[in-house]
Amino acid sequence: MKLIYTFTENESPAVLSKLFWQYKIGHRIVNNHKRDELWLLDPAHLDLAGKVLTAYLKKTDQIEDPEQNEFITTVTTPSSFYQNIKAFCFSYPISCVLVLVSVLFSFLTSFGGNVHVTSWLYFLPVYVSDGALYAVSFSSAMEQHQYWRLVTPMFLHFSIMHLCFNLLWVWDVGRKVEQFVGSAFYIMGVLFIGITANCLQYFVMQSPLFGGMSGVVYGVIGFAWLLPRLMPSYPLLISQPLMIFMMVWLVLGYTDVLEFVGIGKIANTAHLAGLIAGLLLALVYGICKKRH
Repeated sequence: MKLIYTFTENESPAVLSKLFWQYKIGHRIVNNHKRDELWLLDPAHLDLAGKVLTAYLKKTDQIEDPEQNEFITTVTTPSSFYQNIKAFCFSYPISCVLVLVSVLFSFLTSFGGNVHVTSWLYFLPVYVSDGALYAVSFSSAMEQHQYWRLVTPMFLHFSIMHLCFNLLWVWDVGRKVEQFVGSAFYIMGVLFIGITANCLQYFVMQSPLFGGMSGVVYGVIGFAWLLPRLMPSYPLLISQPLMIFMMVWLVLGYTDVLEFVGIGKIANTAHLAGLIAGLLLALVYGICKKRH
């Protein structure tokens, strides 16, 4: 990948990104140190990308169409709000879906308060009998082909703070990772991290009463932290102080400090499992890229 343009502080990348997709130029928009950057995926497109970028900077100009071998006039105009939203959805489809589904499920379950609805999303089905809460066994749930339960706990959140904290990380870090590795790999990575975190959390704690995107957040942060150290061409998305903070938070989760200050119990195993899964994913991705 090659960095070919850094946007100004108040400059929206939507228009230029739309132009690049119009000419079938593979690229990624990445926010690095509060500035959006445009990275070219294939060096073979460098010449055409330069022409498109020149036309964009001049606002109206002629760009050669590589298929028709002739010049066409391209005029860039400010995008409407709808076009910006559409461009965002096309640029970050998986991140948008993760955010929207998490918000939808949080309100449908009344943040875990509606037991009957939440039971469909827990790692295992739960039910109330004689004032007590019981869970179906893992083998019974799998025999009934309820495989979605391996994934859906990550969409459960039990407070507005819980939801906002996780989704801010998903949007800020996950969105950038999706742009670099592509949506197909990103969704596979999220599923791998999420399933790993959920399974280990259940088998260690022996309780299906957990949820949240935190395991995925730790996995994505671990991936984004390690990958630039394996492949220097990738930008540094996670600073050393931020990684230290996340590790301190992880350690605090194994103590009584967070419960003492009113945050409550945390699915620590899911956090640790998610982090390890993300680091392993970065190793696999780095090895595969180097071989190609």
